[in-house]
This record gives sequence, C-alpha cells and structure tokens, in this order.
Amino acid sequence: MSTADFKMVMAAIGHASGDLAEFTSDDIWDRLPATPMERNVVGKAVSEANRLGLISGTERFVKSRRPESKGRRIQVWTAARREQEALF
Repeated sequence: MSTADFKMVMAAIGHASGDLAEFTSDDIWDRLPATPMERNVVGKAVSEANRLGLISGTERFVKSRRPESKGRRIQVWTAARREQEALF
C-alpha cells in the first residue's frame, strides 16, 4: 500500500466526516481525487481512522451505491469528535 494513497484516503475520510453527519465508504470514494493503486486501501484507512477514534461505526448498514460493490451492505460511520477533523 502506498503512503500517498493512504494519505489521500484519510483526507477523503476527513472530508466525508466533516461534510456529512453520517457517511459510508461510498461517500469516501466520491471524495477521492484519483483511484488508489490498491482498492483495499479504503477499508484499511477506515479501520485505522476507527482505531484512532476519529470515526465511529453506527449499528446501521446500507446497500452500496457503487456498481462494483454489487449492492453489498456497507457500514454507516460518523465522526467521533468534530474537534479532531484537523488531524486529517
């Protein structure tokens, strides 16, 4: 996984959590300026942001809007602390 891709996805997580009360990985993908070399970097970055306490998973899941996800269920997330948005 490239450091540049990871930073790009973490920035997109910051934008999604700042723009929306609740967001999914689809919203993160919508905010990426380019497609990462490794597609699983989005999941890894979301896990890391959750581990760091920057975002928090809700108990809700929705169907993905992305065609390549084939309607699979994805978790809904929320910013854990608004004051930490500057860390992204």
